[in-house]
Amino acid sequence: MRFVVDTGASIVVLRPEDARRAGLAPRAADYTQEANAASGTLLLAPVSIRSLAVGSHVANEVDAAVGDDAMDVSLLGMSYLSRAGRITIEQGRLTIGG
Repeated sequence: MRFVVDTGASIVVLRPEDARRAGLAPRAADYTQEANAASGTLLLAPVSIRSLAVGSHVANEVDAAVGDDAMDVSLLGMSYLSRAGRITIEQGRLTIGG
């Protein structure tokens, strides 16, 4: 699954297609929250991701949401990043954990 690392996003937000591949299938009535994004207002369905691994770092019970169909890419937000340990950017390369 591809993510954009978004330190401005408080939680992980999955595109509907990525959520389905991960076994998350919110119903239309579950889209109870709104968020402002660069593309406008998104409807969100809150979910919890049992286990999310990026490289060798694994976080369990990660707060997340499934975005509406307006999303082009999933966002790796602070609900994961704040638990990843060290994040560095050196010579154009972002490293999570370590």
